[in-house]
Amino acid sequence: MIDTNNLNDLIGADVYGSDDQKIGSVGQVYVDAEAQTPTWVTIKTGLFGTSETFAPLDDASFDGNEVRVAYTKDKVKDAPRISSDGNISHEEEEALYTYYGNGAPTPAAPLYDQDADRRPAPPPRKRTNGLTVMTCRFRPPMMR
Repeated sequence: MIDTNNLNDLIGADVYGSDDQKIGSVGQVYVDAEAQTPTWVTIKTGLFGTSETFAPLDDASFDGNEVRVAYTKDKVKDAPRISSDGNISHEEEEALYTYYGNGAPTPAAPLYDQDADRRPAPPPRKRTNGLTVMTCRFRPPMMR
């Protein structure tokens, strides 16, 4: 089980599918604000990791170096393409749940970045009923 104790270790970890083929590396981790559990990751794929695709962390495992998801490489790479710009609409979230067949999203369960208070505030964004997705990276405060 992947929990909030090892979120930062997930960033950059290699991701393998249920067919033992390497899919890519973790780009972003999505945390459910209500349950305080990681629910999705983006996986950097393609040449130089220029593309990102979403994969659920249901039934995934992490041994400290590698993440193993419960889906084949082809299944993950064929997932609906959704921009990983920090916001996911409710419709996009539903499309991912439908594609992976892993249930339905919890109503208006926001996702957040655990280190948001350590970064400069992003420009204001319109609130949606969907999910907000951001990376979980530690950036130490700048010295003045």
